[in-house]
Amino acid sequence: MEKFTKKLLPILVFLLIFSAALFGVYKLYTGGVPKPATEQEVKNAITNVGFQVTDISDNSSEITFYNDNVINCVLTNENDIHFEFYTCHDTESAAEIYSQAHSLIYTTRMSYPNIEISNRKINYSDYSLDADGIYSITMFTENTAVYACCNSENKNKVLELLSAINYVDNKSSTQSNREENLFPLMKVVFFLICIPMTLLGRNSLYPIVYKSAGVTRKELDKYSEDPEIKHRDIYLWLTEKSSKPQLTKVLIMMFKLLMLPVFIASIISFLGCFTQKLNETINQLGIIIPAMIVSMAIIGRILDKHLFKNIK
Repeated sequence: MEKFTKKLLPILVFLLIFSAALFGVYKLYTGGVPKPATEQEVKNAITNVGFQVTDISDNSSEITFYNDNVINCVLTNENDIHFEFYTCHDTESAAEIYSQAHSLIYTTRMSYPNIEISNRKINYSDYSLDADGIYSITMFTENTAVYACCNSENKNKVLELLSAINYVDNKSSTQSNREENLFPLMKVVFFLICIPMTLLGRNSLYPIVYKSAGVTRKELDKYSEDPEIKHRDIYLWLTEKSSKPQLTKVLIMMFKLLMLPVFIASIISFLGCFTQKLNETINQLGIIIPAMIVSMAIIGRILDKHLFKNIK
């Protein structure tokens, strides 16, 4: 019983840590995302702040960012204040409108000094730029997208409108640009931390590799004692010893390739510091990689226990 407990304890600790990490990543990428507003809620909000509502759902020629999957677009033009709210058939279309608006703002209104703020989560992004006396903001959440611009002195009016539909609050609308620029770097650090954790998870699969060749841990340790022996020599030796060399070769190949996803994720997250086009991919990898590590540990233990229980 004591021996069993000693073997089980590291597994439980590993699963506990990664369950907590997985939950933390999930909250990081999904927490604080606004609930999509309805067309009527936006119209009420526009009216309540004293602006005039224009519904251009049936006149696509007036839509700044045209998309075939736009269901309707509600806008208001009050002096220098321009506001557009899009409802789309799907999240991808809303994200495309956000991407077009972001490109427009960045390429035509960027100047220095400025206040530039961005947030990115699963099915949500926002970007604002206050430069050269013009304030611009765009965002999407699920199947809705927003684009607005005005003179800088009137940006509180735009933020008041967005606050009325719960798309921003006072804290998020005045937060520090420096903090938001650190968010992509946090993702890079997260994936770099995943590298040693993936090594630990992968090691739980190693017993399956040598046991598939009918080799015990004691025999493997004895063979690899020679400092001249390389990993390549060990894999070749295991294949030669195996009664099912093709199976052993496949397991060795899988074992080698298991580190590849986390290295690719680290590279992609680094590239994501310079472009927003990789946001969705990075967000998905942030869920997939921890899940993969936990799965490796569980699968390794199950296969080791049930398929090779007679080989120590």
